Amino acid sequence: GWSDKGRAVSSACSAISNTFGSVSSTFREAVENIGTVVSIAAPIVSALSVVMPQLRPLAAVLDVALVVVGLLKPEETVEDIGDKVLQGYEQDIKPADFSTYDEYITAIRNVKLDPEKSKEFNFGEKITAGTTVMAWGMEEKLGQGSSDLLVHIIADAPNIAKGEGYFTESRVQNILDKIKDIADVAKYFSNKLNPDDNNRVEQELVKAEQGLNPEKSVDNIYQELDQHRQS
Repeated sequence: GWSDKGRAVSSACSAISNTFGSVSSTFREAVENIGTVVSIAAPIVSALSVVMPQLRPLAAVLDVALVVVGLLKPEETVEDIGDKVLQGYEQDIKPADFSTYDEYITAIRNVKLDPEKSKEFNFGEKITAGTTVMAWGMEEKLGQGSSDLLVHIIADAPNIAKGEGYFTESRVQNILDKIKDIADVAKYFSNKLNPDDNNRVEQELVKAEQGLNPEKSVDNIYQELDQHRQS
């Protein structure tokens, strides 16, 4: 129930404070408020709290992914949206007051950022608020379970930082360009598909990878996919 999610969100808030200094009460309230609208807040926030040190390179991958799926405009970043979510919250623009993601994000995009206020929120807070809201958008626009893809991308951040990651900017862009059903891709990496759908998505991922890295053997591609699925 929400108390578990609330706990996950608040422990993640503590992890963010440990890395970036204290988190503001606005951030805590805003993220919990998003969480009451959308039950996916907890996995996103807890995944982010684990990878806090790798947040800057990760932010670039998230921006690419969210532009490709049509949730971010090319000139926007997750950080800016998060800043607007937090400043909007202080102006009483709260997710729970909107019946759809589209109505909420339209209001958020119209928030005029106050540069002084922007300094009150750290990078971790802005990324977390922005990603949580984008996850809501994914669930609503791309199908239930699609925001799991963000969780996989986030979890891979430490590998990306070491140059060994799977969800690189170019691969994420390639997968999202080539495969239309984002929710199925997310479920594939979470091992939540039935065998037929699993095989279909796997074939699509193999084909997408061959387009990106023609020199790579099919065995190698399968091996890589296995490695990046949740055991």
